[in-house]
Amino acid sequence: HSISAKFQEFPFNLEAEDYTNLETDPELAEGELIFSSPVSFSLQDEGERIIPGEKGKARIKFKNIGDTPVQLYHAEAIERTIGTFDILGQSNSNVPFVPYDLDKEDYIYTLPNVNFPFNLAGKTIKLSKSYTPGISDGGQMFTVVTGSAGNYKPEQVNGVSNSFFQNNRGQIKSGINENINTLYQDSDYYVVEDFFRQNTKSTIEGGEEGYIDVEFGDISKTSTYVNLRSNSDSIIDANGNNIVVDLTNRYFYADLRVQSSTRYSPQVGELRVFISSTK
Repeated sequence: HSISAKFQEFPFNLEAEDYTNLETDPELAEGELIFSSPVSFSLQDEGERIIPGEKGKARIKFKNIGDTPVQLYHAEAIERTIGTFDILGQSNSNVPFVPYDLDKEDYIYTLPNVNFPFNLAGKTIKLSKSYTPGISDGGQMFTVVTGSAGNYKPEQVNGVSNSFFQNNRGQIKSGINENINTLYQDSDYYVVEDFFRQNTKSTIEGGEEGYIDVEFGDISKTSTYVNLRSNSDSIIDANGNNIVVDLTNRYFYADLRVQSSTRYSPQVGELRVFISSTK
């Protein structure tokens, strides 16, 4: 048998019973921010496609893997080529970070008076906590509610809750609780936009997790002219003719740049989307 012992020396006197209850403060790790990268809205030869004229949305997870809080200052999606990437719910370049551990009342808010299908403008809704990635099949459900704070109830239509689903293309369909669903209708506005505005946090506590949503805007033209020599709108060949550059069947990229209180700020992640000529 062997016996080992560990001795501790203290610069002050302790009673015998105090040794048993002795506790020391833990050493806290500095706050450290991580987020998803790269984030793909669509991939070549895999799954769903985005074609010119369409848009798509993707969710980016954030986490503070340290112990001390991280302050979020600024975020921007900087396009490398043609195409637009926008952070939903953003105001003055802030980071519209929403934590996972919200109260149920935080998911209830009123939609703005914009051009929604199904007369949804100005309606009060409850957003589902469940989110599914993917362009067509992914998205979030929401339900129109009536009442007031602390006493909201689902609005009833034909004896069932008046519920909807918005996919990550922005399209909305109704009647998802009924036997026959309606077809998707286009919407210029994502219902989660005001959810982010209402619940944005500028501080991520130690170990806390959450997310932001980023939208890829459509490319309306299938081809363009680009002059690499003069930065005008065309490439000129040796005979003085324009050369058309096809904007389909290729990737478009953006850099997600996040500024925070961490020592490695700013941090940069990659956003990418594959644009196809056909679905």
